[in-house]
Amino acid sequence: MFRYTQPREEDMVEDVLMGEYSELDLNSELVNTKFREDIQEELQPKNLKEYKNKNWEIIQSDPKLKDFYDTLLKVMHDAYSLLPNFDADKMQYVMPQMRDRDAKLMFRNRHFITNMGASIADAFTIVETDTKYNETFSQRADGSFVETIPIRWVSKLKDPSIICTDLTKSVTLFYEMAQNYKNKADINPML
Repeated sequence: MFRYTQPREEDMVEDVLMGEYSELDLNSELVNTKFREDIQEELQPKNLKEYKNKNWEIIQSDPKLKDFYDTLLKVMHDAYSLLPNFDADKMQYVMPQMRDRDAKLMFRNRHFITNMGASIADAFTIVETDTKYNETFSQRADGSFVETIPIRWVSKLKDPSIICTDLTKSVTLFYEMAQNYKNKADINPML
């Protein structure tokens, strides 16, 4: 359970216009002296010791797990490169926003009753990640329908606790969706 604590005055940051500062003080504590330009990541930790993760170390030390992880990243990168308006280098780390279903979701955590209610509601409603149902297409003034090729599982889920934890399944389906998008767009670029 979370409890709100009023921030201390010294923890507050003042918002200022960036144009008011023309020079960067390289001796400032805000400057990351270990920032590497050769890595295409804007956010890099100053102190790596603070960001140690036991599970990450296990993945990196086991060649099979590391190969699996690298393969998943490559497939996600390739999938995002097939879709328009996505930066594949940044998005490759974002899991497909696919929901787990039914029994898997029900037993995921201690909130069995809540999860059971959500599973029953899913059976009778259309949610944003459904693939079997489409919303009504918009119509033009002449009555013709505006057709689109769906891009699925890219919008962030409202509740991250329901995201599919089966990486192989979700990444495979995401890549299949991206490849389908590219193939359909190649056939009919007007969509």
